[in-house]
Amino acid sequence: MPSSRLQRTMATLQANEGYLVFKQLIDSLMEHVVILDTDGTIVAVNKAWTDFSLRNFGGKTCNMEGINYLSVCEHATGPASREAAAVANGLRDVLCGKFLEFRIEYPCHSPTEKRWFLLHAAPLMIDGNIQGAVVFHIPVTERMEAEHALLLSETRFTNAFNYAPIGMALVSPEGRFLKVNPSLCDMFGYSASELESMRFWDLTHAEDLDASHSHFQALLDNRVTSYRLEKRYVVKDGTPIWGRVSVSAAPDSDGGPLHLVAQIEDIDRQKKLEQELTHLATTDPLTGACNRRHFLARADEEFYRSKRYGTPLSFLMADIDHFKNINDRYGHAVGDVVLKDFTRIICVCLRQSDTIGRLGGEEFGILLPETEVADALTIAQRIINAMAETVFDQGNYNVSATVSIGIATMRENDVSIADLSKRADDALYTSKDTGRNRATVFREKD
Repeated sequence: MPSSRLQRTMATLQANEGYLVFKQLIDSLMEHVVILDTDGTIVAVNKAWTDFSLRNFGGKTCNMEGINYLSVCEHATGPASREAAAVANGLRDVLCGKFLEFRIEYPCHSPTEKRWFLLHAAPLMIDGNIQGAVVFHIPVTERMEAEHALLLSETRFTNAFNYAPIGMALVSPEGRFLKVNPSLCDMFGYSASELESMRFWDLTHAEDLDASHSHFQALLDNRVTSYRLEKRYVVKDGTPIWGRVSVSAAPDSDGGPLHLVAQIEDIDRQKKLEQELTHLATTDPLTGACNRRHFLARADEEFYRSKRYGTPLSFLMADIDHFKNINDRYGHAVGDVVLKDFTRIICVCLRQSDTIGRLGGEEFGILLPETEVADALTIAQRIINAMAETVFDQGNYNVSATVSIGIATMRENDVSIADLSKRADDALYTSKDTGRNRATVFREKD
């Protein structure tokens, strides 16, 4: 016999045409639907729930009507038993009028697949009284798997971000640090909160700001999708360091940059080693002037630059007079002092754009870009006078020396720097032959 008013109502419906309409209505729904009486007994199920039950029971027919749904939930075992107990409690709260609805998402896995459902229950009112509950069982597996994949992706990103051995940061299009990792804090000596109150370029060395701004703006303007740059930074205590920064844009829905992802690698030690190796490869170890190979390479560059732009270029060939006698009389240690001080004297007399190189022994080459012969002669005479006025105090010895210089200026028909250096060398020999301690401009012999 029916035990409740709802069951009696359902029995009445089943006896007339209204039940067919009701059945067609709930069977048309894709959600699984059951209707419970006030005791939690199932009095009606739709086709979607019946089909779900068939799959759950391996294709065996199971008549759900008459089963107490609350009892099934309360006696559930296995991994989802806790969620089943929560469903039973929630349904009781709806049936007794404590809550107007109850919602819970929970796993309901089968041996062959992972499944999640949203259970939504609401009271069924007849004549203003609660006569049961309508329970919707909605599959949410796709959403849950997507959320799980997103969470896993976010977790992986967070772990990669936080534990990366290089500095990483999320940067706003305005250049503000949004999030920084511990490695970046360690690199610059700032706390995360300090960095997140700063702009991306606040850490950049003043001499590298223009290049940094230019690359950053190109990324914002979508002219590039990423950039990589080696530049100098300044850490909290004011020390400059070299870093290699890689920046890419994470786009928003309109294709513009939502935020930028920056990776900064500390390459200061590597850069200083490169500079040291470059110095060793290009510098004469005794005097600090360019070595022969590097000087001639620089001379080639200046020669072709002067040819291209039609600017003057002068070449001085300088040689310390009677240097062998200094070595023989005072020893090579004193000779080394003379060579080093001579280099210093030359550097004092030159401009920043000029280049000095030790070509061998006591012979030096001096490159004077954008310099006509008259100015080159003035510089040469300045070197000669400074050398003649210098006394090299070596304790028991007061050593002095003079220098002879040959001068040549680039001609229109010169084809290489060798033409220029050959004439300067010829002029040097003229200075030597005519008394030394003088400068001679190359002249064609009659």
